[in-house]
Amino acid sequence: MAAKSLERILMGPRRRSHRLWQSTSPPANHQTEAAAEAEAEALASAMEAQTIIRDEAFRCKEITSRLLSLARRAAAMAAKT
Repeated sequence: MAAKSLERILMGPRRRSHRLWQSTSPPANHQTEAAAEAEAEALASAMEAQTIIRDEAFRCKEITSRLLSLARRAAAMAAKT
């Protein structure tokens, strides 16, 4: 759902072909500018949250790597004795 919303923000609403028998009034599901702005803010917030999650995941990966390195060194030292 968020991907479709993001697509709508980036690409704009889908346009329907105008035929003679169709009404020229805007579609019933047309978003108001305020609703589109609120949706854009929500998506920006979600993208910011994803950035934070990604950064924290890399931080955890780095910490895990350091801990494994320490454990390997300790195991190597224990094997020598």
